[in-house]
Amino acid sequence: MDEEKQNDESAHALALQQVRRQEEARAAQQEVASSFNPAKIAELEALVANKDKVVQFVMMGMLTGGNDVLDFFGIGAIPLVGDVVDLGTGAGVSALSLSFAGHPRWKAQAIIWGATFFELIPLGVNDLVPTGTVGVIVMYTIIIGAGRKAEEKLAEMGHTT
Repeated sequence: MDEEKQNDESAHALALQQVRRQEEARAAQQEVASSFNPAKIAELEALVANKDKVVQFVMMGMLTGGNDVLDFFGIGAIPLVGDVVDLGTGAGVSALSLSFAGHPRWKAQAIIWGATFFELIPLGVNDLVPTGTVGVIVMYTIIIGAGRKAEEKLAEMGHTT
């Protein structure tokens, strides 16, 4: 009786393993078929191209760095002037980040507007924190990381950029 039960269990386990292998093979075939989608390839190439937009990153860094220097010397503490400078910096960096393609563009927008609104809080201490510059550094790492992942995905697909 125990041998029969063991035989049934091992037959069941073998059948499950076979079904899993078939499902994995089917999923791999679907992934290969979907990976040759021209729209997907174009999207990945656009993410890779984001890595080459060094001028935008330098300009963003100059804008936010200048804003942080003004904040450090007290210009940001002047009630209306500091707010106008912060909003102008946020708008400039936001406009520069619109040149990025794909999902990193919206992450960049969220980061820069979050940093801008933090600068607008009238605490005084937050003007000493270089939130804009830190935001640009975080944006850079996100966009470069997305470009590297896209390059790897294209390489897996056998597509050269």
